Amino acid sequence: MDKKEAKLVLSGEMERMRQQSYADLRQWAVENQIESVMKAGPSGIGYQIEIVVRWDTKPEGALRVLGIIDDGEMISSFNPICDDFLLMPSGEIT
Repeated sequence: MDKKEAKLVLSGEMERMRQQSYADLRQWAVENQIESVMKAGPSGIGYQIEIVVRWDTKPEGALRVLGIIDDGEMISSFNPICDDFLLMPSGEIT
């Protein structure tokens, strides 16, 4: 897996998630949603991305948004690249 390219692709998806409102992502947590998508990097390599939104410590508190990416190969699936952020009810991102 081209780790630099995978981080770039995941970064784009995480930026898209940062644009979502607390109310929208709260719904993901309530419904236990997971988004799974395939995205091609600039090189044409396909990457599997999963986005998960869960309560960080307690319901109705901070939301943890976690993005996971790999290229579908067995070796990289055991050691995917991850990124996350916290979204507070106030809308603040940390």
